Amino acid sequence: MSVWDNTRFVAIDTETTGLHDDARVLSVACFCLENGVTVKSWSTVINAGIYGAAHIHGLDPSKLAGAKPFAHYADVLRDLLTMPGGTVYVLAHNIVYDAARLTYEYDLLGQTLPDVVLLDTRDLARAAGFIVPGSTLDDLATAFKLPNIARHEANADAIVVREAALRCLNALDDKGIDLTDVIVSAPPPSPPTRPATGKLTAEHAALHDMALLTKKDRDTSLGGCLDLSCPDLHKRIEDGITSTTTARAAFDWTLTALRRPDLSRFQRGLLVAGAARTLSGWRNTAARPDHKLLFTKALDVLATEPNWTACAPADECDYCSQGRPERCRFVISPRRLVWPSLYGESGNLITASAEAYLTGAAKTPLTTRSGWDKLRQHAPDAANVVLARVAVALRQTGRTEVARPAIEKLWKNGARDPQLALVYAAIAEDEKVNGDKLTAFTHAATICQDALASPSVTTSYDWQQVKTRLARLQGRINAATKTPPKAPYNTRSPHRSRFVKP
Repeated sequence: MSVWDNTRFVAIDTETTGLHDDARVLSVACFCLENGVTVKSWSTVINAGIYGAAHIHGLDPSKLAGAKPFAHYADVLRDLLTMPGGTVYVLAHNIVYDAARLTYEYDLLGQTLPDVVLLDTRDLARAAGFIVPGSTLDDLATAFKLPNIARHEANADAIVVREAALRCLNALDDKGIDLTDVIVSAPPPSPPTRPATGKLTAEHAALHDMALLTKKDRDTSLGGCLDLSCPDLHKRIEDGITSTTTARAAFDWTLTALRRPDLSRFQRGLLVAGAARTLSGWRNTAARPDHKLLFTKALDVLATEPNWTACAPADECDYCSQGRPERCRFVISPRRLVWPSLYGESGNLITASAEAYLTGAAKTPLTTRSGWDKLRQHAPDAANVVLARVAVALRQTGRTEVARPAIEKLWKNGARDPQLALVYAAIAEDEKVNGDKLTAFTHAATICQDALASPSVTTSYDWQQVKTRLARLQGRINAATKTPPKAPYNTRSPHRSRFVKP
């Protein structure tokens, strides 16, 4: 049975106002495949009445001014996702998100998404025997050597999904593999709650409807949301980013607001989260981002708060008040603030920024001129976590010689963090390539044992990873020290065929 029998595959991509549960669809593109060929294609932009994440997809209010709402296109999309007497498979990269957004749009109209089966390109590639080293759409395009002429543009991204899906489906067909045997499909996700604007007062909803394109709009809309302790304030700050200029303006507004002495910890947490988003938008919209400047701006934000530790019960951020202290804004935000200065938009480490973080202008690691020391003055725990992540990325790119001195110095000074232990053990284990394996394994195991002897050890997942690595290293040590059996291994008499003369 062919995968193409009585089926339609719809390669789809959407661009939305953000990644939150009430994000709206601003653009959608579809390619319908039947019997191995594209039989229909359709794409459009959508005016949802709100805007956001323009620094990623470029869909600012001016580009959506003449577009129609989703209700105008609901029946068109429904027809594409319907095949009388057949099965429709909807394909996308991270299909769960795209399906959730479309389900949400139909739910707002009092309708439901057509009965379709969801396929993720990551699962499809794995089932077809292709290796995709990474989880992003860019990784998928690279694995299949597909160009993407306009990243984060729905039509261009959907073309990448279509071409990758065609190759995977044809590979499955050639192998005679039934699609239902290798793909675990899931029903469309349940729609999230209604938009926050449906629960707000008319005055508050009006603040959310402002486009944030001018200083007056920002002062009125964001300032009003801040005074009302709006839980979506950080998202609203990001909604105003359409270019490098607006990203800088949004950051300046946020930094000024953070200096107000009358803010609650709840409000400060949302503002810091918004500041981190503005720095990401600043980097993403700049043709040549100034990563050194971004790091300086992150330090400016950190200087507004003397206590970057978990919230106390009497004064909590939004996550802590929801009973999720592991996501505390004052623990996570210092790291998020510096990521744009160390990593590019596609997630690649900026080597020059990494070296500046570890050594500064000197060659000696962790000096007072290093980025690590500057971050440590505000958030010591975050400084070590960032260092461990930078070391992992440097090791993966073959620059271990840059990361190792900093890791060793920090370790000798008594730092005991699970991620730090894991990367240090991995670097020590790499010594087996050039030296004695047993010595390398023993050194790595000693590092894990030293870390687990620290009083800071908890039952968290990170510490469980250290325990798992130690167990694996001990197994390798046992295998390396085991005396092999003496030859001959086989004591049986030689076999003699009855068809050969003795």
